Amino acid sequence: VRQAMIDAGGAVVAAHGKEHAAGILDLLEKSLKDSDSVVFMGGLARFFKAGDPQVLVVLDRLLETLSTPSERVQTAISTCLSPLMKLAKSEDARVLDLLFDRIANSDSNDTHVRNGAAHGIAGVVKGLGNVSFKKHGILDRLKGMLENKKSFQCREGALMTVEYLAQRLQRLFEPYTVQLIDPLLKCYGDSSPAIRERTDHTAKAIMSTLRPSGVSFILPGVIAGLNAVAWRPKKAAVELLGAMAFCAPRQLGMCLPQIVPPLLEVLSDSHEEVQKSGQRALGHIASVIRNPEVQLHIPALLKALNNPEKYSQTALAALINTNFVHVIDAPSLALIMPLLDRSLRSTDMKVKRQAARIAGHMTTLADHKALLPYLDVLLPNIKSTLVDANPETRSVSAVALGYLVDGLGEDKFPDIVQWLMEQMISPDSTVVRSGAAQGLSQVLGLMDIVRFDTLLPKILLGAARQTTSVREGSIGFFVFAPSSMGDRMEPYLRRVLPVVLHGLADEAESVRDISVRATQAIVAQFALSSLDILLPCLEEGLFDTNWRIRQSSVQLMGDLLFKIAGEERNVPDITTMADDDGIAKASEKQIAEALGEEKYQQVLAAIYIIRSDVSPVVRQQALLVWKSVVNNTPKTLERILSVLMGMIIQYLGSDNDDRRHVASRTMGELVRKLGDRILPSIIPILEKGLLTGDSSTRQGVCLGLTEVLNSAPRKQLESYLAEVIPTVQKALADPLPEVREAAAKAFDTLIKNAGSAVVDDTVPSILAKLEDEASADSAINALREVLGVRSKIILPQILPSLLEQPLTAAKSNALVAVAEESGHALHKHITSILKALVGQVAEDELARAAASAVVVSVEEEGIHFLLSDLLSFAKNKEDPQVRRGAAVLVQELCSKTETDISQAVPQLLQTLLYGLMDKDEGSMRAHSAALQSCVKAIPKERQGNYLADIRRHLRHCKTQLAAAGEVLLPGFCLPNGAGVAPLLPLFLAGLRSASSEVRENAALGLGDIISLASKAALQKQLRLVIGGLIRGVGDRFPGNVKAAILATMGQLLDKSEVATIKSFMAMMQTTFIKNLNDPSQRVREQAGANLGKLISLGTKVDPLVNELLNGVTNAQDEYKETMVLALYNVMRQESSLGARILANAETKLFALVDHPEAPVRAMACKAIGAFSKLAADDQFPAVLAKALALDDASTAALCFCQILMHASCRVEPANAEVLAAVQRFLGHANHEVQLCGLRSIAAIITGNPALWANMSDTLMPVLVLEMLPNGSSDIRIHCLRGIKLFAKKQPNELRQFLDTLVPELMVRVKDRTALPVKLAAERALLHALQINKDPSVLQDLLASDSLPKPQQTAVSDYCKRILSKL
Repeated sequence: VRQAMIDAGGAVVAAHGKEHAAGILDLLEKSLKDSDSVVFMGGLARFFKAGDPQVLVVLDRLLETLSTPSERVQTAISTCLSPLMKLAKSEDARVLDLLFDRIANSDSNDTHVRNGAAHGIAGVVKGLGNVSFKKHGILDRLKGMLENKKSFQCREGALMTVEYLAQRLQRLFEPYTVQLIDPLLKCYGDSSPAIRERTDHTAKAIMSTLRPSGVSFILPGVIAGLNAVAWRPKKAAVELLGAMAFCAPRQLGMCLPQIVPPLLEVLSDSHEEVQKSGQRALGHIASVIRNPEVQLHIPALLKALNNPEKYSQTALAALINTNFVHVIDAPSLALIMPLLDRSLRSTDMKVKRQAARIAGHMTTLADHKALLPYLDVLLPNIKSTLVDANPETRSVSAVALGYLVDGLGEDKFPDIVQWLMEQMISPDSTVVRSGAAQGLSQVLGLMDIVRFDTLLPKILLGAARQTTSVREGSIGFFVFAPSSMGDRMEPYLRRVLPVVLHGLADEAESVRDISVRATQAIVAQFALSSLDILLPCLEEGLFDTNWRIRQSSVQLMGDLLFKIAGEERNVPDITTMADDDGIAKASEKQIAEALGEEKYQQVLAAIYIIRSDVSPVVRQQALLVWKSVVNNTPKTLERILSVLMGMIIQYLGSDNDDRRHVASRTMGELVRKLGDRILPSIIPILEKGLLTGDSSTRQGVCLGLTEVLNSAPRKQLESYLAEVIPTVQKALADPLPEVREAAAKAFDTLIKNAGSAVVDDTVPSILAKLEDEASADSAINALREVLGVRSKIILPQILPSLLEQPLTAAKSNALVAVAEESGHALHKHITSILKALVGQVAEDELARAAASAVVVSVEEEGIHFLLSDLLSFAKNKEDPQVRRGAAVLVQELCSKTETDISQAVPQLLQTLLYGLMDKDEGSMRAHSAALQSCVKAIPKERQGNYLADIRRHLRHCKTQLAAAGEVLLPGFCLPNGAGVAPLLPLFLAGLRSASSEVRENAALGLGDIISLASKAALQKQLRLVIGGLIRGVGDRFPGNVKAAILATMGQLLDKSEVATIKSFMAMMQTTFIKNLNDPSQRVREQAGANLGKLISLGTKVDPLVNELLNGVTNAQDEYKETMVLALYNVMRQESSLGARILANAETKLFALVDHPEAPVRAMACKAIGAFSKLAADDQFPAVLAKALALDDASTAALCFCQILMHASCRVEPANAEVLAAVQRFLGHANHEVQLCGLRSIAAIITGNPALWANMSDTLMPVLVLEMLPNGSSDIRIHCLRGIKLFAKKQPNELRQFLDTLVPELMVRVKDRTALPVKLAAERALLHALQINKDPSVLQDLLASDSLPKPQQTAVSDYCKRILSKL
């Protein structure tokens, strides 16, 4: 009643206040004690004018009444203040300060005072407008009061003010809400329950007034509060999010998708209070749900959200079992969609499937606008379950995706089709491709057919791509498309079915498997409606060239026939097939009616033929289908026999080998089953088939004949032999090889079933045709074929005829054919064949062709017999033609055979190398050619294994040649290097081996070849050899390898001509100089020796000598000796050097004679000797004098000796210094000095006879009377050698010394204590007495009385007994 009266009073004031303002005001002033009167007074104030003193009176009265403990009165006053403040703007600061002061200074129990002040502030701000916020700092005041921890009144009053501002200003307050979020969150965590409760009321008030833009403003800040470390701020943020449930419906739908997920995470927070806040917040959201069906399940949903592992399945089952009548609203979705999100990500397969099923139906249950915000979460989960490992989960997810796209429109999923296409051909896994294909089929199945028509070409193109995953995914689409597309796919079957059938033959097993599933799906869906399309494709596939397509086609044909018969099962597996698994007779009749009798017979005939397929898998599958669709096989065969025979004959003439084989085997099976009933009609048909011009038909007839012969009983076959044998003979002579091959099989079968008499009837007629030129080729072809199947029986019958002399071209060709076809059996007859042919091979091309074919065709088991005979013939000492023929056949064997002859290579190499010593040039050349083929037949990786064997054989050859007084191997002296050419590549390859032993053997072997070859024969091979040697010596290998290579290079230089190796001289010089610094002394010495040989061929000397001199100076002490040796070798070969080079050489060489190492000093003396030969005429005496002036006697003697050995001819005959030096050295106490003196005498005798003539009278007595009796063995030997040299060079001058010389020599020859001295004395006495040249010398000696008689007798006797025989 009171409210009605208040409403009536307000209406009176509003209606008559303007005309009767003064009267009404007076009336109201009389009843000021009534708070409602104050409200009417506020309503009346809006009719006052600005500046009216009554305005301030009313304003003060309203402000005073605000403290009335009545929410209704305070609200009414707040409403009145808004228009009143527009008239009293000058009082705004005073009024606001008054109200804020009331809040701050009120008693803690005076809640109504603070509430009234808050209402008043809201009304004043509403009247003043939003400019008052900035003008009076209202927001800062509120924030300060909210954060005032000391004053409960301030915090509570500020919260009330914010709440009423939000209610009064509505949308105008939104811009300030964001700034108040943090203070509000802090208030949620206030220690006072009253403050926390008031904060909740304030938050709800704020949320109820927000627009979508306002929600988007504050939501990030609130959600960010959930990340706080302390639990109180986090709890505050949760409670504020819960308050958002009280937003307007439109705003609620927008914000819930963002609110609920963070709240769900809070449920698992570590702090209990935070968890409870999250549960309360979800309860707030649940409290605003308006859908009656969902309301029933709110407890279950909340439980599932709080404990998904335990309650998700129950909640999902409840939703699935609910019959929804009302649309699911946004708050309902806020609880359902997070549950679906979690469930779709669950590891429980059942939970996943339930969630996917619900998600798919959401488009029909929920408001689409409310559902759209959840797509960003829902779609990735559906995509994930779409590629789940569980097939049922993928299936449910595909359906759900289809419903979503269909319900919300493809425009909401702009990339879904493209994504599905990409995943369908993804290389990741089969599961991904299968799920995407299923999803795409469901999506396209619910779209307009135009969309499918657009994508189909791309899918079909993918089925032909090279990538396996693309093909598998593209064909996998058609596993699911028939069921999802339904009848709408039927018009596309003609385009789809060939592609899917082609996939049955794919190289990848996964593609084949998916193709089978796709064809089964197509057949299952369209078996009855599209029979005219499916049947021709499957019939064609039954005889496809690929067995996999045939297998699948047979299986699908069985499935198709079962569908036609009305059976709801597929063809059973053979392992589980029972006797009653076939279709009933009525169903068989139903199939015949559906297909028509003609087509029915064709299909059954095709299946029956495929039972004989070349592939066991196809045969097994065809047998299964036949047993499944045929009840009585004999009756059915009689029913389809005419059609079956027609198809067999057709396929016997097919171009395809497999079809012909299948048809022939089917015919054999028919013969076995039907026997006499069809045999009389088959033989004439086959004979007639051989007369056709079609080669495929003739081949097929032969295959069919083989099966007939193999299947027919022997007794029945004997009746037809007279017709069959000529037929086979004719087929054996067919011009086409494939026909002859088929005929040979028939011939083999005929022998098996009819006996060897068939051979006696066939082979002679073939041999008779050989001599007829017109039929020889066909006879040889026939011979090839029969030998291919029965060589062991036929060979003994035909070889005598073929080997009979003379050898004709036909026989030769026949022998070639025999060899090619009977290689496995030839070794048993190889001796007789070679005896008949080997002597003619070298001269007769026909014999060579036949024998070559024979030896090349022998297989591994007979190679031992063949080589034994060939090597035996190669060693034949009587007939060179036999040796030549054997060598030619070895060449043919090594160059053409595919049989492994590696075990015989050592024996072949030995025989062929020894054959290079053959006196017959033709045989020698044949052995050389055979050797080349043998070497080429050795694999590169094994060539190094034979180098040691070849060297051993070459040394044996060298020994035999030496015994015969020869040096060169005849085969190595053939023109153009024909004899050495076969071996050089082998040894050069050895130089490149990684093995040091192989390299050394290769280098030494090359040296052996060079030593045995003539200079002319080597010239064309020198470049090849030198290049290989230079490359070999450049590698880092042990010294023995380098020394061997350098030694071989030295041998090569001995047999080289300048023109041939001119281009290599610079490289060789560099190589030799480089090796002068090698750690190995052998290498250094050999390099130095080679430098000397290289100089003799014309290289520039001065730069080389200069380089060597520098090397002598800079070389380490251990290398100086070989460096000087190289210098010596170079200067020894040269005749002149430049003056500057000579001067430099003299200085450096004489500097070395004082070297502390004796070998270096000795080599320096040797080099000085070579240098003295090159010194100028006016310098030579100085060099000689310089040598004699050396301080060390042994060095001086050695240097003097070397000068005389190299340049004794340059000494003046009257040079007394030389005589004095020799006398001094001979009388020196040092043994080595004495030896140098003796060697000097030998050099003078050899090089300067005139000088010796002046010295002999003085020195001979010294030699004979002093040195010979008293010296050591070495002294005596050198003394005797000097005397022998004197006797050989100047026999007449020696005669004057015989009186004293002979007795001393006789003493020495009788000395048995030193055999070398005795032998040297014999040689000296032999030449001194000129036993073999001038007997008068001995006679004159004996005739004179210079020797005692006993001594004369002894000399005469010794000369007769010993010296005359030397």
